[in-house]
Amino acid sequence: MAVSNMGTAAHICAAAPGGRRYDPTMMPEARAGVGNGIWLCANHGRLVDTDDVTYTVGELHEFKLHHERRRQLALSAQPATAPESPHLLAIGPGIVCVGDVDQVQGLRWRLRIDHFVIGAFADLISLAGALPSIPAYDRYVVVNSLGEGRSLTGALTVERRGAQVLVTSDVAPAFPRTRAAELPTDLALSAKHDLFVEGGDFATVSGLAALPQKLLTNLSLRRGESPFHTTYGSRLAEYWTNYVGSPWLGELMKLDVIRLASIPYADPVLGQACTPLQCVDRVNSVEVIGDLADRRLPVRLDLQIAGLGAWSRDLAVHVA
Repeated sequence: MAVSNMGTAAHICAAAPGGRRYDPTMMPEARAGVGNGIWLCANHGRLVDTDDVTYTVGELHEFKLHHERRRQLALSAQPATAPESPHLLAIGPGIVCVGDVDQVQGLRWRLRIDHFVIGAFADLISLAGALPSIPAYDRYVVVNSLGEGRSLTGALTVERRGAQVLVTSDVAPAFPRTRAAELPTDLALSAKHDLFVEGGDFATVSGLAALPQKLLTNLSLRRGESPFHTTYGSRLAEYWTNYVGSPWLGELMKLDVIRLASIPYADPVLGQACTPLQCVDRVNSVEVIGDLADRRLPVRLDLQIAGLGAWSRDLAVHVA
């Protein structure tokens, strides 16, 4: 195979006294090192070697740095034809798989399972048989690629197709969300997560101002922690404990935030249903952004909020 090389190597600081941009303070190793070199086309190579007024040392280092950053981004970017990164989906609380929604016909969804992350094919068969007896709040499908989930309203049909498994079921319509501006009044929490007094009474918060606290309190309440609501609560602490260091941690946390955003919970005391996060329409991403400190894990949420649109916030969620 023929190869054409149209480039030329140039020194940023000249290799010998009398050359352009020669620096007498530079050590010989640095002068001969790759940090003092720049690869250019033939025309610009000649210009750089003859013009040290236009092409100063600082200017050439800027050129080199800018070009290297662009090449690094180009090399790290996925080609347009590359497959997307694998996403997780959950069917109830005990099954998590790599897969996606394969087909939608009205309120009938078909899910494609590529392989199991939590649970196994036998567990899926057991779930299909026991589904009518499972609490309604635990009958759901949550799909990370969609950023939303739905309650299951029909039986599960399970089919093997080669190495894949197809699961079909009827799902409920998307549950209505509360507009952020209409979030109900709640007792406000201080920066230390304590109640505090303002104007002679306990401080309160409502509407859009209540959104960060609504998210933080729900994500920090462990599933089963409330004696009155045994199936209510977040699984972020569970996932952090069991999957810290795993590449699936962020995807698992996203699954649970979607569940809390989209699967309605029927409060047995109030007698009404709502999604725990109430105003979150869609979950775009959940990212762990730091180390555990003071039993709290810093996460970044990228969400779509009813009545507001795109919204992002960093929160320190209690997980330990």
